Amino acid sequence: MKSSLLRFLLFFALLTPATLAATVTPGELQTLQGGKILVKEVPDSVKSYRTFLAHAVIAAPLAKIYKVLIDFSSYPDFMPNVEKIAVRAEDQQGARLDYHLGLPMGVKKRYRLKMTYNIAADAAEISWKLIPWPKLSASETIRDTSGYWRLTRLPGDKTLVEYLVRTDPGDIPFGAGWIVDLLTKGSLPDILESTRKRVTGRGIGGK
Repeated sequence: MKSSLLRFLLFFALLTPATLAATVTPGELQTLQGGKILVKEVPDSVKSYRTFLAHAVIAAPLAKIYKVLIDFSSYPDFMPNVEKIAVRAEDQQGARLDYHLGLPMGVKKRYRLKMTYNIAADAAEISWKLIPWPKLSASETIRDTSGYWRLTRLPGDKTLVEYLVRTDPGDIPFGAGWIVDLLTKGSLPDILESTRKRVTGRGIGGK
């Protein structure tokens, strides 16, 4: 555990905020600075998976955003469609969580995640992957999900927030394709905007 943390800190120590912000173009960064949220689909080699990448700039220090994002038990207070999070284990490097989602039309989904997180002065990452939750039927859960939050310090006490999610929702009933959208692309703008409001207490552009 110590060696992996040291590798993480060394990696980010070699990168400046400008280098890390290169995950978006200068034009995109200017758009984000104006309060917009950008979402794009990332091509995936596995047909059943959908992968999306979203960015936003939040007018708050990196450490403040990181603190909000690792306060998992508070997610139902601001994260879209999250009904409950049960924290099964937690320490300074990670956690195991039981997610309970409440989707429209009474649809419920549950799944278990292993979270890993680290923070340095100029960057932080919170990543997750699905782990088994025995006895759940296929209709109660999703087949797979993984992803991350990446935070990069910007000048002026602002932070570039990058959110990636890769999901295979599993078997979806006919006519319920909206579930796939809510679990992937459709929810990303709401997730980032809800996080911004939670951190700043204000809306788009800090207004």
